[in-house]
Amino acid sequence: MISVLAFFLLVGFLPPQQSAPDDAQTRVQRGIQALESEQYAAAERIFREVLGANPRSATAYCNLGVIYAKTDRLDAAINAFEQALELTPDVAGISLNLGLAYYRKEQFTQAIPRFQRALQLDQHLIDAQYLLGLSHFRLDQYAATVQAFEPILKQEDENLFFLYALAVSYGKLHRKDDSMRIFQLFHDGGGNTPIFHLLLGKLYLDLGEYSDAQSELEKVVAVDAAIPYSHLILGVVYERLGLGSKAAAEFEREIAQNPREPLGYEDRGMLFLGENKPESAIEMFNKALSLEPNMSDALVGMAKSYLQNGQFDQAVAYLEKAVVLQPNSIKVHNLLGHALMKEGRRHDAETELAKVAALRRSEQEATDNDESERKLPAWVAPGSDFRIEHQ
Repeated sequence: MISVLAFFLLVGFLPPQQSAPDDAQTRVQRGIQALESEQYAAAERIFREVLGANPRSATAYCNLGVIYAKTDRLDAAINAFEQALELTPDVAGISLNLGLAYYRKEQFTQAIPRFQRALQLDQHLIDAQYLLGLSHFRLDQYAATVQAFEPILKQEDENLFFLYALAVSYGKLHRKDDSMRIFQLFHDGGGNTPIFHLLLGKLYLDLGEYSDAQSELEKVVAVDAAIPYSHLILGVVYERLGLGSKAAAEFEREIAQNPREPLGYEDRGMLFLGENKPESAIEMFNKALSLEPNMSDALVGMAKSYLQNGQFDQAVAYLEKAVVLQPNSIKVHNLLGHALMKEGRRHDAETELAKVAALRRSEQEATDNDESERKLPAWVAPGSDFRIEHQ
């Protein structure tokens, strides 16, 4: 290409279709302007053109990842960010973007090393530090949450999401004085707003204070019934208080308001299961799994529904998927062992039950508490967003 261009220059002729040397950068800038103006279709077209001319443009891959993430195509975003990182592994913002994409998919184990890498490259990257702590929090790793959050307390002391997670983490670690200190910051900074009462209700829920949680969440729906997830969380509180009919009504309100959120269907299915209505439960779990195929609690719920129906082979199939997602869950291994026994697979059943015994004896993080495994949606604080690459 260089020799051809040199030839044309020597004879004093440059074909009109030949791009000027800075056209590629100009195109990138137009793509960035379109992206910043939220003209996502135009920005995507421009960055695809950039890649057509230069398949090794990390900037184009990164910004395509931002476009995909902002248009709810998280799998495509992850792939684009990974391609950008392969080309430029030492850009902190790209690692942050990849971690945030995994976080938005609630794949926190995959998000954590990406945030750690971003911090290795830029130790002052507050968003990475914050999201690292939130990822640990969502995995019930409370000591790691505190370790990530404590260095940025001064910068985040007005962030209600941050204070909520830190107060809960201190509480779970039985650091009562620290928990109360952060709770006071949370309370003082919250004001009488629906989001404050929502988070306060969620905090009480996480700490097992269900009556207080009920009071706060009922304030939320009384003032603004359209607050996302307010019906879902209130429904969980009613369920924990044994108020099944009230819980069912809240889950159905959440489904009507937020039909793309699988947790509403999952929780409604759990209530049907408790009412010994397996067919209705299966319908709800199917809807949840159509939205999120790797939803382990929905897989377990589906298995329990089939067990109620006496369809042991179907139950085993769903539990075998669930145990891959929750390899340290005593509950899932135990349920699988009993389902295999009912199916007549005694040897396989005994293998699973032996795993249950081993987990109970081991020091690894085994889980057997249904409530602790039930997850509510991941919240990302305002300001934690994907970063456009300008280089």
